[in-house]
Amino acid sequence: MPTPTLPNLPEIIDGLPNICGAEINSVVQQSEPVFLPSTNIRLEEVTAAFAIALHMHQPTIPAGENGELIGNLQYMFEHPQEGDNHNAGPFANCYSRMGDIIPELVARGCNPRVMLDYSGNLLWGLRQMGRGDIIEKLQGITCDRAYQPHVEWLGTMWSHAVVPSTPSPI
Repeated sequence: MPTPTLPNLPEIIDGLPNICGAEINSVVQQSEPVFLPSTNIRLEEVTAAFAIALHMHQPTIPAGENGELIGNLQYMFEHPQEGDNHNAGPFANCYSRMGDIIPELVARGCNPRVMLDYSGNLLWGLRQMGRGDIIEKLQGITCDRAYQPHVEWLGTMWSHAVVPSTPSPI
């Protein structure tokens, strides 16, 4: 069974993030599994399992020049003397490191599994502050078919909460 083709949507429309949900609706309207055909787990042989999920979020705040909306991580980098803001670098590294860890484990012959939950606020903030390097690492483990069996993205609302698994009524 071939893996369905997912739509290619623009990140930004008229200067704002594309949070329309069309990509979700295109998938939930199908009755066939999306990535199950590409799993390397023999589900009939599984007798026990556990999972890890990494929840990553930074809020959008009105702290840019003239009160523009920016990501909190950008604010942390721009104001390292305040509170725990000196930890901005380790936070950024934490957001990107699955893009290194998953390929390394797969290259060693391991079969890792991770669920990723990144808020839209965080992803938009990373793009705004020019940290496309982080997004590209995440894109690598998401779009490269060699890593798709190892990485699952949880459905996160734009701002923070995890989306329930029940498809939206249409």
